[in-house]
Amino acid sequence: MAKSMTCFDDSRVIALSDLAYRVLHRLVLRLEKEGAAKFFDDAEGVAARCGLRLSQLHAAIAELDEAGLIVVDTQSLAVPALDKKAARARTARENGAKGGRPRRNVRPQLEVIEGGRCDEAEMKGDDDIDKAWRHIVPLAAKWAGLASPVGSPVVREWLVAGADQAMIKSVICEKTSSSVYSLKFFDTAMKRALKEKNKPQKPLWEKKYDEDYRLFELTGRGEPPRVADYRARYGDGANGVRGTG
Repeated sequence: MAKSMTCFDDSRVIALSDLAYRVLHRLVLRLEKEGAAKFFDDAEGVAARCGLRLSQLHAAIAELDEAGLIVVDTQSLAVPALDKKAARARTARENGAKGGRPRRNVRPQLEVIEGGRCDEAEMKGDDDIDKAWRHIVPLAAKWAGLASPVGSPVVREWLVAGADQAMIKSVICEKTSSSVYSLKFFDTAMKRALKEKNKPQKPLWEKKYDEDYRLFELTGRGEPPRVADYRARYGDGANGVRGTG
């Protein structure tokens, strides 16, 4: 156990609950055995490979993410400390090629919201977006069945793209499952919903034409509708609001 834990910051590991410590131990042992730094399974797959119950993994993920000991996204669950040495060596080589060590960047300030940490809250911007984000993130975690809002920055991306609370709730409630361990799990489905929402709307004349043409196809009665007649009646502007029909 001590050998596996040497790659972690001692204060972070010591502060963990017993459950989170045991889960981290299992994750590290499995990854070290495979010579890897991350899992590409869903939550059920990770639990099975590490000899854990799914409930144990779910209960510990939020605490481990909060401590910065794991990183989860839509595709993987990683333990970054396992490849720290390789990353440091790679950075040293790159810096050497450039003639020296670069100045350190100032780390972004993290914010804390109700329900858990927001991972990268340097996301300053529109006050309305920020306010909505802080309100929706704890709700989104609840709808997804998460103990903490892991992956919360993605919610702000959805809001900026035009999503609202109703859409976010609808997508999460439709797609959630026991395999979810991050809000990023829903990103693909949300982008699909946003694309559908933002799709250009047909002008009124075209909607009316399509409706009547479908009726003509079903019944076969009368003459087929003509596009020119509908353009003249309802207008052909962007909104199709000219004319009353």
